[in-house]
Amino acid sequence: MRMPILVRAAVGTVAASALILSTPTVVLAAPDDDPPPVTLDAPLADPRDAQDDSGQKVRIYSHEDEPAEKSAAALTDDGDPVLIRSFFGEDPDTAVLEPADGLPDEWIEDVNYVTDDEPQVETETFSFDELPQGDPADLELELTTATGTTTFSAAWNTNEEVEYEIYRDDVLLETTTENSFTDTTLTPDSEYVYSATPVDTIDSEEPGTEHTFNVTTLPANAASVIKNDSEAISTMAVPKNASWFMYHTFITNKYVGWDIFQAAGLCGSGPGDYFGGDNRGYKTPPLFSDPWDATPMRTGARVKIDWIGSGKVITNKLVSPTRLYDNNHKLIDTRTAKANGIVFQNPTIHGTKYLSLGISHEVGNPFCKLGAIRYSLPSVQIWKNGTMSISGSRQPVPAHEAYGLFTNSNGSQAWVTMYRGKQGDFFCLSGACPSQKIKKSHTPS
Repeated sequence: MRMPILVRAAVGTVAASALILSTPTVVLAAPDDDPPPVTLDAPLADPRDAQDDSGQKVRIYSHEDEPAEKSAAALTDDGDPVLIRSFFGEDPDTAVLEPADGLPDEWIEDVNYVTDDEPQVETETFSFDELPQGDPADLELELTTATGTTTFSAAWNTNEEVEYEIYRDDVLLETTTENSFTDTTLTPDSEYVYSATPVDTIDSEEPGTEHTFNVTTLPANAASVIKNDSEAISTMAVPKNASWFMYHTFITNKYVGWDIFQAAGLCGSGPGDYFGGDNRGYKTPPLFSDPWDATPMRTGARVKIDWIGSGKVITNKLVSPTRLYDNNHKLIDTRTAKANGIVFQNPTIHGTKYLSLGISHEVGNPFCKLGAIRYSLPSVQIWKNGTMSISGSRQPVPAHEAYGLFTNSNGSQAWVTMYRGKQGDFFCLSGACPSQKIKKSHTPS
């Protein structure tokens, strides 16, 4: 019988109110109830503090310690291999983001918009040395994962009592109010996708954060690797060379009428005129070509982090042309709003493994005096290993989508959906509709 590992986190490492420890950890156990080698019931400030139920620490063979990520490759008292990772980031609920400059009082050609029928694209590149350097003391413990050959465990920090549905490969495994789960029914060297999806928020109007995990269990020979390789952590996890995050807005229709604005004299077009849409649904980006080359959208914002060498951060903005059609769908005019309504704010690098920034977005229709596509992401956090979290809100029109590019332990790459928001009533462009919260975290393991 395996000896279970119980992670004991000192309250001093995380605000006491952030831990939910009053009820037993959810354990998705094998049919024979064989105890798991690692059970996380709270994020662990130092992976080297993992203990078994007799109080004995796991035996550490490899350890990496950076301000935003601490990892350990270890063997349990029974010789079971385990890779434990803890991540530290900024509290998304305290992130401050100044809004974009706002819409112009009057749309002026060549000042606020152009008429050359081309998208407006802006690119900026910064080296890590040019960015503000974060203070490790400002980072808080976010989550911990523990991966074995047949087990996976995760625990995350939260200040809310949220009910979660735990899914593995889209199959519901458990419903719990715990901020952790453990599965002991896995196969070595195999891929799984878990999600902890909030279904109910207790005594709070704020939604919980959806957490997803792309998991590759350790190979059957992992114990030997850990014992004999001083670089076991790097050996068992493909290093991340670059990370991508992108956020798109698009109109699902081919044409859309804004009669409510036109009738009020707020749009420079006549009744029955139309604006061109993007005529598409959600679209996961392609892997090996630029998604902005073939994917129609209203606006796009993306950030790429090159982790190799000295490191650099590249930000891109895109605003597509707004086309006005008559009631026979004949093109009347084209104008493209300039991209200064998209602002990347407060990019900060922490060591060499973690970047944080905010994105403020307010892009209007240059034919109209009122109305804009609005969203705000005060907290975008990207770790070198591919872990990513976003927090913010949006006005519910048009459709919104966000993706992150991840590299799994076996070297495969995949775009993962970070957010998808449906297209609502175009009256919401006025800003009068309640905003919708965006909270998502994804971790490859």
